[in-house]
Amino acid sequence: VHGTPEMEKKTKKDLRDDEEKSELTKEEKEFLKKLEKGDVDLGDKRQAKPDGKSSIIKQDPKYDTYTKMNYEIHPQLGLVYKNSEVMSQQRKVVFQMLKKMGSNLLHGKSIMNTSFPVNIFAPVSLLERVANMYLYAPVYIEKMYHAPDPIEKMKHAVAFVISCLAIDLDQKKPFNPILGETFECKIGNLDVYVEQTFHHPPISQLYAVAEHYTICAKHHFSMHAYSNSAIVKTLGKRHIYLHDAVNTHYTISFPSVEIKGVMIGTRVLAYTDHVKITDKTNKLYAQLRFKAAERGFTEGLFKKQEERNDFFKGFITKNKELLKNKSRTVFYSKEMISYIEGNWIEFAMIDGDRYWEISKNPPPPYVKSPIPLLSDSSYRDDLKELAAGNLEEAQKQKEAMEEIQRNDRKLREPYAKST
Repeated sequence: VHGTPEMEKKTKKDLRDDEEKSELTKEEKEFLKKLEKGDVDLGDKRQAKPDGKSSIIKQDPKYDTYTKMNYEIHPQLGLVYKNSEVMSQQRKVVFQMLKKMGSNLLHGKSIMNTSFPVNIFAPVSLLERVANMYLYAPVYIEKMYHAPDPIEKMKHAVAFVISCLAIDLDQKKPFNPILGETFECKIGNLDVYVEQTFHHPPISQLYAVAEHYTICAKHHFSMHAYSNSAIVKTLGKRHIYLHDAVNTHYTISFPSVEIKGVMIGTRVLAYTDHVKITDKTNKLYAQLRFKAAERGFTEGLFKKQEERNDFFKGFITKNKELLKNKSRTVFYSKEMISYIEGNWIEFAMIDGDRYWEISKNPPPPYVKSPIPLLSDSSYRDDLKELAAGNLEEAQKQKEAMEEIQRNDRKLREPYAKST
């Protein structure tokens, strides 16, 4: 923690308050305290024994995807971020930004002109991150197209949703796209186009097309920050249209991402809330409920001593009203067609069969367009300078672009008021 002793004391108190309000178990809270004191080495690759205690095991190769993104897997907490250098930079920047904003307010200046330093950014645009969320589309949406019946198609739709969650969890901030910025890439036989269509609130829209299906999606990101945690919500929906005889149409909502340990303590990432998948053509529904262990939904495959932060449960049904049932009794309903469970870090299981598994289905690669539009994010000078390691020049280019955006917005305001 960086700042005055009073600030440090207040921040730690806020963290304790957050932990008391959270749904972490007593064992998890004790583990967090040990981590803060440096009494635990997560490099030991801990995993739960049958008796619920932690033991040391060898790192499984199937977790290479997360290792490359600087994560390790804890048996209760789920994904724990391990890049201390990145976290230290981010925490310093947050305190510096708070001091700068406070100074601006004290002198009657706007806080909207405060620019984040580029050293906490990754050299990518948010639009590229959005495209990355669809890396598994050529795998699972193709399976949806070829599946023999609506229920089997829906099962592959569930696998597609879960497979997307483990992609690009990099905690370095992407660059905010400017209005009209685009990004193009190709994932297998899928052509992907993303555009920033709204500035405030920030909205990115995606259009992707392949021989057997089309995807249209609206990504409206909204972040809610607390004293030591943050929740990122993605509003909007994904639409999938299969090019089959009846043009089967699916809508898919997004889960929220919760990050704990933003300022002090252990940095933990998890998905929360629920996802609804609707087959609008065949009136078929699926619901996935995340952080199932905390909500008391884990039975069957997951024993009590193995509950983890990354568990999810769900079901497929023809009864839309079943989606409104928030209790665990929904999993005993006769109107539940298929039963879904798993943890999004490792696998998704439906009716006892594994439909997605990270060890057998690593994320496919994507290829940027060799001749993109002039509005493509690959032409941004701030991204190119940062990628080249020129931090000072990248900061200048970033601030210049932000100033142009502010001026453009002022020019649009009179027309927005008249419509």
